[in-house]
Amino acid sequence: HQGTVVRLNILISSEGNVKDSLVESSSGFEELDEEARRVFRSCRFRPAMTSEGIAFETWFKVSHRWNFESS
Repeated sequence: HQGTVVRLNILISSEGNVKDSLVESSSGFEELDEEARRVFRSCRFRPAMTSEGIAFETWFKVSHRWNFESS
């Protein structure tokens, strides 16, 4: 699992919450992909804004690299 990357598309609401997420590129491990989706759902983001300062919903791409250390 060391160094595996999952790429997600996340839908950020006009309030900055994650409304949805889709796996764009799997890490190769479904459990890690789903955990990345779960982690990003708990995040808050600054929403996209129009030039007039009005927040709007938009899709955003993120990547997460899993690194594990042996104990």
